[in-house]
Amino acid sequence: MESYVYMKGSDYIKAIIHSKLLILVLVIASVVVVGVMSYLKIPPYKVSVLIKPGSFLSDNGLITPLVTPGGLERLISDGIFDRSVCQSLKLDPQKPLEIRTILPQGTDVVLVIHETRDPVMGLKVVNALIGQLASFYEKERQEKLQTVQSKYMDSIKKQTSQADLESMKKLNEIGRLKSDLTKMKREPKGDDLAVKNMAANLSEKQKEYRKLDQEKLLLKKQFDALTKIIHEGKSIQVIQEPMVVPSGYKIRIAQNMLSAAVISLVIGLLLSFILYDLRMNRKS
Repeated sequence: MESYVYMKGSDYIKAIIHSKLLILVLVIASVVVVGVMSYLKIPPYKVSVLIKPGSFLSDNGLITPLVTPGGLERLISDGIFDRSVCQSLKLDPQKPLEIRTILPQGTDVVLVIHETRDPVMGLKVVNALIGQLASFYEKERQEKLQTVQSKYMDSIKKQTSQADLESMKKLNEIGRLKSDLTKMKREPKGDDLAVKNMAANLSEKQKEYRKLDQEKLLLKKQFDALTKIIHEGKSIQVIQEPMVVPSGYKIRIAQNMLSAAVISLVIGLLLSFILYDLRMNRKS
């Protein structure tokens, strides 16, 4: 019965030399195939845009986002609007749009990235997606605004009118006190205590008048902010306009080809050892 012959250290060198052509062909073929497939698969451009949800006036009078950034990010990443975007641009709905999203930590924005081989069409895809999102949320935004806008706008107008009336009253009181105080100071035997009390009263009225002015200013700011939200607000706000940049595909292709070379080299070495081992034991 023939005994099994194990390979020694020098046998491994002989195996590599003997199968060098096989290893070389395997490595070259793997690198070429992976390089071509990567080039065809990895888009050379990416179109990125930074967006955030629009706002509305909630029932408690606070400016509230229509949707959380996380909710908006999930809506995009789930591909809900991909088909409608493809239809609007007459693209094949069976081909994925290669859209991904990033939610920067600690912010209220969403970064949308579309990888494409056609930068012009990529811009159209991103703009179409923004349009679809805006249409989806605009109806909800308008309904919420109509429900609460008159309530708070009318309330602010009423408070402003009351503050205006109070300001006029305080202004008249201040004018009267100033006049009376001037007369008392001109009297030869004026009561110093009465003058002091009147001056203190005048100072107090002036403080109240300044406080009313601050309240009116705050009300005006609130009114202007609400007006801006109602008339100028958008359901989707574009923080940074869409822009086209290289996707770094050359680096990614090179990495894929290097990985293919290493893996095919290991496989080639293993095959050369196995084949050499089979030949050794066949001869023996």
